[in-house]
Amino acid sequence: LLTSRAFVSALRRKGNVRAQMSILGLEVRDSATFFDLLAAPTGGRSIDMEAFVDGCLRLKGSPSSMDVQSITLQTQAIQRSIQAMREHVESRFAMLEDDFETPKESGGSRELASMLWGSSDSVVFVPV
Repeated sequence: LLTSRAFVSALRRKGNVRAQMSILGLEVRDSATFFDLLAAPTGGRSIDMEAFVDGCLRLKGSPSSMDVQSITLQTQAIQRSIQAMREHVESRFAMLEDDFETPKESGGSRELASMLWGSSDSVVFVPV
């Protein structure tokens, strides 16, 4: 298995590794990020030879306009999903705020006060 540390070290120490990758059309400007991209499909901290080769083939060359468009569409879909989730959470918080700001006239705390003091008429409720 190849770890990120070993990959970065090999690129620093062995100029022939970087040169060989360049010959294959793999320009490695940031070795740690490059390794992260190789390991992304498995989500691991190390990769086997097959994952390394597959990743290098995937990262070889410049992205096509179709690749860029695909990523743009995926990013826009994620943004819409996050916005919908944000709006949902904000509306739920607004409902909670309304619940806390509006004193309950029946049941709830008035009922508890009447149990404790015998009557809720003598208890003054101050909204927090």
